[in-house]
Amino acid sequence: MIEIKELTTIEEMAQVQQLEVAVWKTTPLPTHQTLTAIKHGGIIVGAYDKDKLVGFSVSP
Repeated sequence: MIEIKELTTIEEMAQVQQLEVAVWKTTPLPTHQTLTAIKHGGIIVGAYDKDKLVGFSVSP
């Protein structure tokens, strides 16, 4: 079962970065950029399969 939750911590942003690199083979968004977005009205949600992040969506 996939669990969807809002991501807000530095640790969760690191998981997002790891997934970005694994999927797109590119430089991930900097953590300070994603944290700034969520502190100013944006949202990042993650899809977890057990404890593993398998997807995410960013809405700045």
